[in-house]
Amino acid sequence: MEKLNRAVVIALNEKSMNELTSGAAGIAGEVILICPHTVESPSNAAKAYRLCGGESAVQFIPTIVKLCKELAPDVILLDCSKNSRLIAAHAAAEFETAAQVDVSELRVEGGRVITKRMVFGGAAFNEERSAETAVVCVGAGTFSASDSLEPAAAEEISAEPPAGVTLVERREKEASGCDLGAAKLVVGVGRGASEESDLELCKAFAAKLGAELGCTRPVAEEKQWLPKERYIGVSGAMLKPETYIAVGISGQIQHVVGISSAGTIIAVDKNEAAPIFKYCDYGIVGDLRKIIPALTALIG
Repeated sequence: MEKLNRAVVIALNEKSMNELTSGAAGIAGEVILICPHTVESPSNAAKAYRLCGGESAVQFIPTIVKLCKELAPDVILLDCSKNSRLIAAHAAAEFETAAQVDVSELRVEGGRVITKRMVFGGAAFNEERSAETAVVCVGAGTFSASDSLEPAAAEEISAEPPAGVTLVERREKEASGCDLGAAKLVVGVGRGASEESDLELCKAFAAKLGAELGCTRPVAEEKQWLPKERYIGVSGAMLKPETYIAVGISGQIQHVVGISSAGTIIAVDKNEAAPIFKYCDYGIVGDLRKIIPALTALIG
């Protein structure tokens, strides 16, 4: 398999570190990790740089960009979080290229990085060939996290805050306890759940299965029944579960692209003409108020 010489992974937390370093090892001979001091155990890299002295990702940006320039990697890998996208934009500007975001596939050909991502709201895929240094933000689940964590030789360096930027306040975000990207089994809820009591049925079903609960955009943003972290779709979470169960979801393309990598898709909807039945492996036509309680009762 063709490989690049060096990959730099910029990981802001342990989870993204595990996935990104694993993916980087598959495409490059040497992996260098850059992470904040909050990452306690830098792993799976030839060397790690832990950034100290800053309290936010913004304060690390000048130091990260300078370090990347010195390391001269063939590819810089980040996740798709807001802070990572911001860092990617600054790094891409330094290397006079464009940051490639929401990438779902990545390979090496002819010494260059080839990426694949969805465009036009998920209606098509676009392949891009990188310049000399590729700056890529990959979606959660694109790479599988390594089972083994080999400690990396770490060096601590002080962050150089950008001129004119001062941290005024820092507030912890309330954790939702949701990790759809890592879930093996997911139950998704759509507009077919017209009452909150319908949502409770789906919650009980997911709990009985030991599954994560996700939803379509209207459930999260219009009805606000579930947090946005549980929204699945082209601008939400992109999933790779072993099994996905769609409940009351019609199957619009914006949602389907978020579940297209699922191993098995099961759909429950009362409209037999719903598009979701074109994409699922197994379908049940019926009212979720009857079907979901019946399925829940069957689970031992």
